[in-house]
Amino acid sequence: MATIMDVSLIKSFGAVFPFLFIFAVVYGFLSYRKVFGDNRALHAIIAVIFALMSLLSSTVIETINRAAPWFVLLMIFIVFLLLGFMILGAGEADILAVIKSSDYSFINWWIFFLVLAIVLGSLSQVISEKGGYPPYGEGENATVSEGGDGGQVPKQESDFWQTIFHPKVLGLIAILLIAFFTVSKLTYEK
Repeated sequence: MATIMDVSLIKSFGAVFPFLFIFAVVYGFLSYRKVFGDNRALHAIIAVIFALMSLLSSTVIETINRAAPWFVLLMIFIVFLLLGFMILGAGEADILAVIKSSDYSFINWWIFFLVLAIVLGSLSQVISEKGGYPPYGEGENATVSEGGDGGQVPKQESDFWQTIFHPKVLGLIAILLIAFFTVSKLTYEK
């Protein structure tokens, strides 16, 4: 029976957003970098080909659909952060000057690493839900009980998070961050 809250029709168009997203990203990149000159028709054709090729992979579609809400959340956070600075008196030119200055280049790196974490996290979650790629998990649907609520988590996903939050991995990340900031401060020139 159809209800007002029935979203089954929306799920039928689940591949439309990834198609449009890949088309927009590829077309924007080609137009911005002028890879093939100013030929917009060629840019559009290449973007459509990439977008159509992405429709052939369910992993790509599911990864984009899984990452999209996180990107929206990241953009909302950035917009509110910028609005907060503007409320405190910073103008658009001031914010742009800070972002472009070499003193605050770490901001760009943090955004890059957040985007990379969103993409890799979404991809790993999609792959673990599918049981992994051969030879690691073909046909394996092993689950691990999590907590007292009876919820089941795929074994690969559980193993992934246990690996990420292992003390040795967290220690390595801390050492790499300290080394990154040390090298950036030592090589800083005024």
